Amino acid sequence: MTAATLSVLVADDEPLARARMAALLADCEGVRLLASVGDAQAALAACIEQHPDVLLLDIRMPGLDGVQLARRLAAHDAAPQVIFCTAFEDHARDAWEVRAADYLLKPVSLARLRTALQRARQLRAASRPGVDFLLANVRGEQRRIPLDEVLYFLAEEKYVSAHTRQGIVLLDDTLKS
Repeated sequence: MTAATLSVLVADDEPLARARMAALLADCEGVRLLASVGDAQAALAACIEQHPDVLLLDIRMPGLDGVQLARRLAAHDAAPQVIFCTAFEDHARDAWEVRAADYLLKPVSLARLRTALQRARQLRAASRPGVDFLLANVRGEQRRIPLDEVLYFLAEEKYVSAHTRQGIVLLDDTLKS
């Protein structure tokens, strides 16, 4: 397995949704499906045992829901990047509060899944210790900014700029992110 391969765990209480997600993942390069589970407790156990890079997680499940699971996982050092896959739009704010990599609405398209997995891959790479660059959104594009070039960040109203040795870069990201 190469370093670029993402290991993925799917957690959804609907068997057909899990099967569909497995089929979509089979069409994604650089992805390996570790397991597919039907509830959040099983997902928690699988995450602790198998350490997936990405967790594709439904929100509404019996017992512990997806947002509650994401909060629990955030306390672990090797927490996976969470991509919520749900039929409900009304939990997007909760997803961002738990720092989800993405939020997909069912039925998930292959193109949208690939985009979400790429984002999770980038976030995972950026969160590793020893990273010497900032992966920032600049005019909708991902851009690497060497950290040793950043003098400071400035947040004014809803804008954030990175002041570097080469000049000022206006970021699409918030200062918190």
